[in-house]
Amino acid sequence: MATPEQVQELFRLLDYDQDGKVSIRELYGAQLFPLVMGITGGRPPEHLLENYDSDKDGSLTLEEFKKAVEAAATK
Repeated sequence: MATPEQVQELFRLLDYDQDGKVSIRELYGAQLFPLVMGITGGRPPEHLLENYDSDKDGSLTLEEFKKAVEAAATK
């Protein structure tokens, strides 16, 4: 399981445009995609947005991303 610091660092790396949110394009970032799949239990980005994008704006905030990672760790 990833530590909170690791999750935050991954989020920071995924947030290419530094807007405080991670879009589906950023989740599919070529170099980090395998890491995203591993840390989220193999769930594709569409699943993450569908289930954890609480404000339905098409991207994940850090808090939403943390919830997705936590949920994957408990399954």
